[in-house]
Amino acid sequence: MREARVSSGATTSSTMPAVAALKALASTGGTIDLIRSAKLTSASYTISKSITIQKSDNPIDTDPAITATVADGNETIAFTIVDGGGLTLDGVKMTINGNGDGPEGKTGQKTGGTG
Repeated sequence: MREARVSSGATTSSTMPAVAALKALASTGGTIDLIRSAKLTSASYTISKSITIQKSDNPIDTDPAITATVADGNETIAFTIVDGGGLTLDGVKMTINGNGDGPEGKTGQKTGGTG
């Protein structure tokens, strides 16, 4: 499903799946406009530049949200932010579900702010 639009510099994409948007910006940075709620399965992203995920000015869903489920493995991390990277949520709620493989297979939520 096409949930997102990507902006990097002066370039804005057509809509694309949120997974593709994250992969496209993980090493270049930019903004993801979320137009509808998205599910990220097998989440294991490394972010080395600043990414903002924001609610679109014209969302299809009133309150678009992201639900991420961590990839398999009890040592897997959904989002790794390295030096120079950042992940900011603006008007978007994110829920990260553990995969249940380890003792920490729990859920975390973040609404707004910087991770």
